[in-house]
Amino acid sequence: MMIIKSYQEQRAMEPQEVPSIETAVVGNVYSDGIALIFPGETLESRKHYAYNAAIAFQVGQRVHLTRIGTGNTGTYIVEYPIGGRA
Repeated sequence: MMIIKSYQEQRAMEPQEVPSIETAVVGNVYSDGIALIFPGETLESRKHYAYNAAIAFQVGQRVHLTRIGTGNTGTYIVEYPIGGRA
């Protein structure tokens, strides 16, 4: 049995709530993934995100993302384009 000594320890043990679905705009398509421009940002991410390889994504497309993982270890997968160009 673990004894929790403080409120901070208790909060650190609770699962972090992270939105599971997001949208973004394709900044660029690379051989190792897609750079995204997230809402409120003007520059594309340095990270290249995994994507649905059955779809040919294009720069400027608004895309649907699914968050996988939890807390700080999560990431996104680009699932499909939505609507027209951003």
